[in-house]
Amino acid sequence: MNATLTLRVFLPALASASLALTPLAFAQSEAPPTSAPTNDAAPSTPAPATRPTTARPPNVTTVEAFKTLAYDITQRGRPLDLSDYRQTFLDDFDTMSISPPGGAEANWYGPVHGGAGAAKWIPPGPDGPFSVKDGHLTITTKKDASGKWTTGIIETADRNGRGFSQQYGYFEMRAKFPPDKAVWPSFWLKAAAERTDRTMSRPEIDIIEWYGSEDARGHHSSVHLWAATRNRDPDYPLKKHVWRSHYFDLRKLTPPVMTPFEGERWGRLEGFHTYGAEITPEWVIFHFDRKEISRFPMLPEYHQPLFMIVCLALKKTDTPDNPKEMVIDYVTAYQKNKY
Repeated sequence: MNATLTLRVFLPALASASLALTPLAFAQSEAPPTSAPTNDAAPSTPAPATRPTTARPPNVTTVEAFKTLAYDITQRGRPLDLSDYRQTFLDDFDTMSISPPGGAEANWYGPVHGGAGAAKWIPPGPDGPFSVKDGHLTITTKKDASGKWTTGIIETADRNGRGFSQQYGYFEMRAKFPPDKAVWPSFWLKAAAERTDRTMSRPEIDIIEWYGSEDARGHHSSVHLWAATRNRDPDYPLKKHVWRSHYFDLRKLTPPVMTPFEGERWGRLEGFHTYGAEITPEWVIFHFDRKEISRFPMLPEYHQPLFMIVCLALKKTDTPDNPKEMVIDYVTAYQKNKY
């Protein structure tokens, strides 16, 4: 890919994109998450960066209110329109900019988030899980000297909330996932404010979670609210974790993007794909290869700056036979010019 300079920016504002309907498969599930292809080049580099700000949501979603909400697929197939957006973040991985805990300012930090799955997050380093080559970042899950599985996670905000985050906008990753039943690659968003304030409900938006053989449909996204861990108010309205999952059947796309394994219900997701989410004042809109697949009503807790997380985890139900690699072409973010 062409060499470009990577910068981080925070600028407030956005609105929904205007996006011809394509009938595609859909399924919605209450089961808890274990949390046509394009060849677009990475967009051009944005303007210089500034530090993000944080804002508290005006009110709190109750469990009862959350249960009334559902995904909307009536606009599935709409192509993404970024004509009125500006780019606010781009890492095209011509170089590696990942800082370990307590390290210097960088594009990415890690590990910060707590562990997930059967492999341990480890920081960048000579024996770490991260490598950069030919404009791609590779995250490798492998066994350490003691025989335990290790892997990597990167986040655009550090443990103090320093780094890139923005309120509203379009967030996107272009990546290739390993074809293995045990892998769990993900691209997700969390609130910068939760790094320093656990007295409020904590939002999470999972743009993509790939479950391998545990999900033959291939594409899982979800919205979450986590209860405040440091709020002792007995009247605080959200006291437990709530979520909604959405499954999108990649097997029914034309042309096909999944090659079935012989005798299996699932298959290999071929090549690179883009995974994105528009966060607008009204909706969380999920995209696959820059076409809408579903949307979920905006929650009060989502009206605040969000940062990006990329990781390759292993599911506890199984482990691979050898090292596996997740390859990321770029991660980018946009924001509406006017709102």
